[in-house]
Amino acid sequence: MSADKTALRASFRRRLAQLDEYYISSSNREICSRVISLPELLSAERVFAYYSVGREVDTHEIIRLCRVMGKPVALPVVLGGGIMEFALFDGAGLVPG
Repeated sequence: MSADKTALRASFRRRLAQLDEYYISSSNREICSRVISLPELLSAERVFAYYSVGREVDTHEIIRLCRVMGKPVALPVVLGGGIMEFALFDGAGLVPG
């Protein structure tokens, strides 16, 4: 990773760490509400997502609601060596990485 990219990521992490917890939680609720009502999501047969960690936009509720709607949800699986694939998420069995 280039020095510029590393510095930019560090800058964003610092800015994110300074955000108020109320702002984070209200933003997550609004994002979830908007995503879950998108016509594209409502008509989708399956959904590809990521499982958020830390202060990333919280995708847990989006994933839960998709599963409640009967939509299969696939999450990325890192195989190593720069290789990634998607696997269906059954609600359990996640391993960090």
